[in-house]
Amino acid sequence: MKSARPSKPKAPKSRGVNFDPRLLIGLLLVVASVAGVVVVVSSADRSTQVYAARSALSPGDRVTGNDLELQSVRLDASTAHYLTPADIPRRGVVVTRSVDEGELIPVSATGSVVGLTSTSIVLSLDSQLAASVKAGAVVDIWPAPRSRMACSARRS
Repeated sequence: MKSARPSKPKAPKSRGVNFDPRLLIGLLLVVASVAGVVVVVSSADRSTQVYAARSALSPGDRVTGNDLELQSVRLDASTAHYLTPADIPRRGVVVTRSVDEGELIPVSATGSVVGLTSTSIVLSLDSQLAASVKAGAVVDIWPAPRSRMACSARRS
């Protein structure tokens, strides 16, 4: 009979990193789907930065970008009709018609600071205005010296 020798324990095989290709494919699919969503969402955002009035603006007011607030809006083809940061020169623009607080500022409501020839003034009148003059109407005002007769009539 043979003597039973104890068998040597086998050393475990050194197993390298067991890499499953399905793991790599899964990771690539996750990265590709996240990148696809980012591209789709960023291309769908067609908003533009335009200016809105922080407070009510009157004709003759000079404004710069600091006097206005930027708002992100989706105007599509109408973007060219509203004031953007690229539209305001360093010296600012002049408001040519009334703009309410919070209203987007149309390009047509602004003019250049250069050549400013009008302003807003408040007048108190002794007589009634013509019926054709409505609120917000543009009128020309001409100064005229008072006549001696008008001055003496007022004093009496």
